[in-house]
Amino acid sequence: MTYNELVAAIQDTTEQTFTTVQLDLFITQTENKIYAVVDSPNLRKQETKTLSAGADYFVLPEDYLYIYNVSIIDPASNTINLIRKDESFLREAYPFTGGDNEVSAPAKYYAISNDATIASVAPVFNSLSVQITTYYAEQPLSITNPQFNDATTETRLSGKFPNVLLNGCLVEAARFMKAEQDIIANYDNMFNQSLSEFKVQQEGKNKQDAYRNGQTRVPVQ
Repeated sequence: MTYNELVAAIQDTTEQTFTTVQLDLFITQTENKIYAVVDSPNLRKQETKTLSAGADYFVLPEDYLYIYNVSIIDPASNTINLIRKDESFLREAYPFTGGDNEVSAPAKYYAISNDATIASVAPVFNSLSVQITTYYAEQPLSITNPQFNDATTETRLSGKFPNVLLNGCLVEAARFMKAEQDIIANYDNMFNQSLSEFKVQQEGKNKQDAYRNGQTRVPVQ
């Protein structure tokens, strides 16, 4: 489903004409809600960068929703998965007073800053740089993004699971119109049902295979 098809479906179903700003709001609110509640393997990305000698933090990817894992490759080419801790733990266990860190060793821990833009690591090497990799869930580009062609472009969500996106947009549109409660409830039920089906596929079927988990079986009554 392209942007134009989605917009037409929203307005045809509600029998109401909306401005582009209003329609884009309905769509982005729905997309954000879906990405917030469904842990889809399709959202997973990784970013690798160099952590300079003595550096005790790195900037998180701009498009991340949440972090799955952070790991480093030390100078001996060993991969070390870091343990997530609170910032207060890092400050107390590995105080940094300027100059070289008191402990010079491969990182064991990381912590997300209060503003969620950087991550601190501890301990750190004073004289050697390391490669650090962040595995995270991305915030995909919205179908409302101006770089897309409204008539031809589909996002993975709008192309593969258009019912989830459309039903969510109808909920937002009905609330904006201050529709009757039974209409809102009907749209909401349809959205929750399609969202549940999407969640089962992404968090269930997409994270298993027949070899390790066996084939899905439905009990015969």
